[in-house]
Amino acid sequence: MTDTENTPSHNKPVRHFTSPQHPRQRRRRLWLVTLVAGLLGLMFLLYWWQVNSHFVITDDAYISGNIVPLKAQTSGTVADVRVDNTQYVHQGDVLVRLDGLQAQVALELATANLADSVRQIETLFNHADMLRQKLAGKEAVLNRSQHDLNRYRSVANNGAVSAQQLEDSEYQVRELEADVRQIGAELGGAEALIQKTTPADNPKVLQAIAQFKQAY
Repeated sequence: MTDTENTPSHNKPVRHFTSPQHPRQRRRRLWLVTLVAGLLGLMFLLYWWQVNSHFVITDDAYISGNIVPLKAQTSGTVADVRVDNTQYVHQGDVLVRLDGLQAQVALELATANLADSVRQIETLFNHADMLRQKLAGKEAVLNRSQHDLNRYRSVANNGAVSAQQLEDSEYQVRELEADVRQIGAELGGAEALIQKTTPADNPKVLQAIAQFKQAY
């Protein structure tokens, strides 16, 4: 045998063998992969249900609704707008605040007008009372003068009174009758403004009260 026969060939392949994988480890890894995949799927499902399910994505969306016009009950300068366009509001919410200067001036004018109306109506009532008393006084003087005139006429033929005295008495009666008619006319005009009313429910006062409420 030669030396060449005992020397191993360098071209002969060398094989390496590993021990086979244990089946229990393979099942454990497969179970872990399945568990992780299931958890990821569950997390995605929860995210979609909580977030994405409430949103709709489209290219041709539009919003329809009812347009309700608003009209102010009073005029004024806008000082503050407390809502935005398309904002949802509730009944009674303050939408716009106006400058209060004009409203304050209007309220002061209405207050002064109400006070002045009350004073005017009270003056009318007092004036009517004064005219009644004045008329009663004039009528009393007229009645006495008419009585004297009748008495003078009855004795004029006997010469008990002079013609001048009789003439003066007649003139006085005519003058008193004119005064009574004038006072009666004034009283009628005053009573026409306050007839069947009181200072609290007179139409002029009620009108001033309505203007005050509107300004308020």
